[in-house]
Order: sequence, then C-alpha cells, then structure tokens
Amino acid sequence: MEWSGKWIRGGWATPHCPWMKTGFGIEKEVRSATLHVTALGVCEAWINGQRVGDTHLVPGWTDYRKRVYYHSFEVGELLCSGENRLGAVLGQGWYAGFFGPFQHKGYYGNDSWFSCVLEINFKDGSSQTVCSDKTWTWQIGPLQEADLLMGETYDARQEIDGWCDPECTDGDAHPVYVVNGETQLPERIEAYPGVPVRTITQLPAQSVAEPKPGVYVFDLAQNMVGVAQLKVAVPAGTEIVLKHGEMLNDDGTVYTENLRYAKATDRYALPFTASAMLKSTDCPPGADALLVFNQKSARSEAQLISRREIATKERFIINHQLPFPARSGCRMSRRRLHLNAPTLR
Repeated sequence: MEWSGKWIRGGWATPHCPWMKTGFGIEKEVRSATLHVTALGVCEAWINGQRVGDTHLVPGWTDYRKRVYYHSFEVGELLCSGENRLGAVLGQGWYAGFFGPFQHKGYYGNDSWFSCVLEINFKDGSSQTVCSDKTWTWQIGPLQEADLLMGETYDARQEIDGWCDPECTDGDAHPVYVVNGETQLPERIEAYPGVPVRTITQLPAQSVAEPKPGVYVFDLAQNMVGVAQLKVAVPAGTEIVLKHGEMLNDDGTVYTENLRYAKATDRYALPFTASAMLKSTDCPPGADALLVFNQKSARSEAQLISRREIATKERFIINHQLPFPARSGCRMSRRRLHLNAPTLR
C-alpha cells in the first residue's frame, strides 16, 4: 500500500511513553474500516476508548535501517457516527530502548516514532482517510517508563480518565513533533509477514514463599516468556515492585546476576483506591520464571498470573525421554529466543 501517514512523536528527551490522539468526524454509514499502524519502537492503538486488536509489541523487531513492518486491523465496529477519537501509546522497544549487550539506549535511534493510516469505506461507495500528522496531540500519562530490558514504571495516580473517548477534551495536551530530515527512516514500510504476538496461555504461580519480610517469591515452576498480572488489596499510595528472574538463590530470593545490566523490574504506584489489578505491558523478553512481590507499606493477599503473547508455530526436535518439565522448558525457551526475531534480507 502507499503509506500516507507522517512519522510523529511526543516530547523530546523524556522516558515517559507519550499518549497521542486525534479527532475526526463520521457523517455516513460505515461499510468497513481498516487501521494500519507501525512504529519505530512499539505501540498500542486505541479507538474511542477501546484498544485495537489483541496483539502486542507491535510492529515487532526489524533491522530498522532497511524496513519496518505495519500491522492491519479491522476496526469498523469501533467507529461511531459523529465525533471519533484515534489514539496510540508509544514505547521505545528495540528501536530506542536498551538493546542487546550494548548497555546503552538508542541502538537504532534516540527517539521512538509512530505512524498510522485509517481507511474508512462508506456504504455509498465513498471513502475517508485519517492519518498521523501535525494535527495530533500528545500528553504524559501513567506509563512513565517501559523498556524491554529495564522493565516498566506505571503510576496509576496519573491515569487520564477516558483519554481516548470521543467526548474527552485535550486537557494538557501538546502538539506532536513531525519527523524532519535529521532522523534516518527505514527504506520501506512492509506488511507484517509473520505470526503476531498474542496470548496463548495463563500460568498461575505453583508456590509462594516469603524469604524476607514483605518480599514474596512466586514460582511458576518453568521457564517462560510473559507479563505479570497481580491482584492486590492494599492501602492507597502503596508501591508494588516486581522483579523477574530464572532461578533462586540459596536463601530463597531471586537470582538476577545472569541478567547483567538488565534491571527487569516493574514498579506500580497504586491510585487512591484500596485495591487494583496490576498488569505490566512491556515486560522484558527474557525468561520470567520467578517474580518477587515487594510490598513496602502493608501485607496483603495476592494472586499472580503470568502470560506472554508468543507465536505458536514451532518445528524442532526434543528428546522425549526427558521429563515433561524439561521438555516444556525447552519449548518455552525456544519460543522466547525467537520472539519477533527480524529477518536479514
């Protein structure tokens, strides 16, 4: 397809993930609508207060100097007559975040960028196109930091009620930046050719221990790739800290030396309500077999579910004389290592 969307982003030199949006009107009856999204980084698209699609880490890792992929979603059912809102949350991902063994950010670029094209077809045969451009606005939201190796920081007290609802005002929003000639763009934008990253299962913790006061270890009993989901009931203002690892130290705490410089730590600041469901979004792609729940102000009951959106197609040989946990660990490890691996062509 001919790509007409501009590359846009939020403010410069900030670890916060920008929440960007635009408004548009619809006066005719919609027959179909397709949203194409891409990013130099990772993104989530939203329409009228609903997240678009069930895939994650869009658009995936590529050699950004040569190409970047776009994902397409059918969104006709999300549109409404009158005013509509199209938005996106942008993260640094592989493009501008920490990457590989280099111990610094920005291997491909210093700032993440977003671009999209919304194609709307009406029943009378006419059409309408909404693209990312200079009319979009951005603002700081609750996602203060999201890095594939370092982890995520989410302050629920900064949540924007109805930030992408049709009736929501711009509030403290600012005009987006449009890419200029100083940023090296990929040579081409191509349709995503692989299996999208989706949820395939939920893995509950097999055991819970408290090796130190206020520190809880949830053992999933296998190697896996996922994001954490934790239900807590604690006093308002409590900070929850989740640390990810693959094995235990002799004292029962999580072993993290093999992570080298990667912090693999999620922080969640609770809102002024007394209970919440926590779910990290950009968890490190390394194996997350064990998680530490560090509650700093009060003891609470917690239930943990870990999940990861990974491709289900696989073709490799395993020694079936191995115990089932070992075979399962091999499969999970292979999926982890091939998560969004780019092509070199």
